[in-house]
Amino acid sequence: MSPINTDPHVFAIEGVVMNGQKNQTKNDAVFVSYAWKDENQSKNDAKDQQGLVDQLEQVCKEHNITLLRDKDCIGYGESIRQFMDELAAGGCIIVVLSDAYLKSKYCMYELLEIEKNGQFHDRVFHVVLNGLRIDDAKEKIYYLKYWEEEAASLKEEMANVDPTYMDSIRDDLNFYADIRRGIDNLMKILADKKALPENIDAGTDFGAFIGKLYSRLGWTSKTNDDWQSDLSNGLSKTKPVNTSLDSSQLVNNNSDAIVTEGVVMNGQKNQTKNDAVFVSYAWKVENEKAVVDRLEQAFNSRDITLLRDKNEIKYKDSIRQYMERLGAGDYIIVVLSDAYLKSKFCMFELLTINEHKQFHQRVFPIVLQGLNISEPETKLDYLNYWDDKIAILEEKMKKSRQAHRNGVNEDLNLYMEIRRSCDNLMTILADMNVLTEEIHVETDFEVLIDKILLTLNEDDKKQKEAARKKFRLKVKEKINQQLNRNPLFLLKTALVEELASQYPADTLCANDIETSIKSLHKATKKCFDFLLDENPSDTERQIIWNGAVSIFGWLILLSVQDEKVIAYEKLFNDESNNFNIKIPVETEAGIEVFVSRLSEQPATFKVDDACMDVAGRYCVGAHLPEGGCHEDDLVLEIKRLIWKSVFNQEPPAVFSKSDIDDLNYTLQVRREYGENHYLIIPVSVQNNPLNNPEVYRKLSEDLSALWTISIGRGENESEVLLMPEFHLLVLIREFLRINYKGNKK
Repeated sequence: MSPINTDPHVFAIEGVVMNGQKNQTKNDAVFVSYAWKDENQSKNDAKDQQGLVDQLEQVCKEHNITLLRDKDCIGYGESIRQFMDELAAGGCIIVVLSDAYLKSKYCMYELLEIEKNGQFHDRVFHVVLNGLRIDDAKEKIYYLKYWEEEAASLKEEMANVDPTYMDSIRDDLNFYADIRRGIDNLMKILADKKALPENIDAGTDFGAFIGKLYSRLGWTSKTNDDWQSDLSNGLSKTKPVNTSLDSSQLVNNNSDAIVTEGVVMNGQKNQTKNDAVFVSYAWKVENEKAVVDRLEQAFNSRDITLLRDKNEIKYKDSIRQYMERLGAGDYIIVVLSDAYLKSKFCMFELLTINEHKQFHQRVFPIVLQGLNISEPETKLDYLNYWDDKIAILEEKMKKSRQAHRNGVNEDLNLYMEIRRSCDNLMTILADMNVLTEEIHVETDFEVLIDKILLTLNEDDKKQKEAARKKFRLKVKEKINQQLNRNPLFLLKTALVEELASQYPADTLCANDIETSIKSLHKATKKCFDFLLDENPSDTERQIIWNGAVSIFGWLILLSVQDEKVIAYEKLFNDESNNFNIKIPVETEAGIEVFVSRLSEQPATFKVDDACMDVAGRYCVGAHLPEGGCHEDDLVLEIKRLIWKSVFNQEPPAVFSKSDIDDLNYTLQVRREYGENHYLIIPVSVQNNPLNNPEVYRKLSEDLSALWTISIGRGENESEVLLMPEFHLLVLIREFLRINYKGNKK
């Protein structure tokens, strides 16, 4: 069975602790199941405008018990059915019985599920409203007949509709039968339990009730006399807790649904193509209500771009392509209305959204006033509507020749697909908790926007974590590739011993990076100390050394902070930003590690004869005169330096166009093959003519594939590495100083 929300009796609870209350788990939370119709009525009748459940919540709070109720626990867009199941599985449930409760399929769903979960008598504490006599036989017969008539009425309406593709309506019919079968037994069980009086100021009874809750929760309980004393001192008569929204405003497709969480975000998220927010709506309703116009204004005030058709579809652009683009979006606001559900364009968008999976996670609904898709009768209205559309079109097609009407055939196929899917889509949407149109507009869509921002941030974190894990896996695989080569068996053996692990690649990638680098250093040194006595050939030693250097080049990349990589990779991937990219590092070794991490290639180094100055193997340092050079002379000198670095030969005296094209394309290809040729400029150099924008302009015209990077870190700039940069420099230098030939005595 799949009973849906949005009638005057919707309620469901998530087993979480709200508003900083006592720490409680799902097993010791106190839930409340009630009909909103009763709560609203009791507020209207009460002089202080405080409903019964509000009073229960207040008294429980005074005794450090958190009462979990729907309006505090169901967030915007979250599944009501899921929370109803959470309530039914709870260890302690207050049930507020009434005529409205026993006539609500949602209330009865919760009651049936509570019974299915066992220990009904121990877990349920009930209140009986408005003189309801559940122990009276006539009352029981009345409710049995009520559900018989509900089932018969629905069955009669179903007989007038095409029986295909209305599974959820059949589920409703079956569920009505389940209620009919179970209600007599449930009323009997409840009638056998003493109920809490409707007037909760009845001290002794309510004191006993709190004591029972404490006992059920496994907490230290007071005696009934203690509870009587507390209550006589006014604990149950305190003023109600202020709430931000009156319950009469809380709606989920009608007048009685549920509030959402109000998540407040600190700062906005920059949007990319992957996290664009689309809106799907019917123009007919927008012309009348301008809801999307106000939605767009609210998004703009929060610096978020809302993508809508009238802004995105230009003259002669394909409307279908835009609708397909919307359907594939990660975040789509759907403004539901009667006109929406009767529009082939809107329904095409909804079908396309559904085709791309994760419908519930990607869709953020707004339900306009007057629409209630939770009721089976309403669903049948729309199924009938599309049945009629199909019948009318088929009748007209009979009067037309079959040839040359592919467009009409496509429309007919679309109508049929809408008819097949409409019931399921309305069921999914009806199970998503929403607010009223009025609340959305009055609050500038605050809850909706907060929920989207929260989802964007959560998705962003997931993507970053996935990227981090993916890169670490790549490093581990590259290290394993080296260690599994036969010539590196000795190095692998040394690492296994040093790390005390049979899986050295896994351990190197899992440990603290500084510890891992030192372990690799020790194992490599031990390996070559052993080779001194074996007298291998220079070729054998070189193979082992090259393998160790490759492992080191991959491992060192894990010293870069992942969030810094994400921040800079867009700059390096954008050809228009290849010039004068500022990186807050201070050494040439540090920039090689960072650039290699960005390109996901092993870091490679070159050192001077004393093994003191360390730089990237393909790094070009522009040590040029600080003054007196013409711009053209500087550009020419840089081209010569790059040429010599790339081709390892003297550059031409004058560069022809073919020379420049050769150099530029070679830079691009070499980068793809793992050689990162780049020019570095220390920002600390004063009056460096390379800081002249005209020099950059002329360089960028000829060498668009060249990365030109300014290095240097200001006082307020954070590290991009996981350790102090000069510690990293020492570790690199000391590893490269391992002299596998010079150690022989």
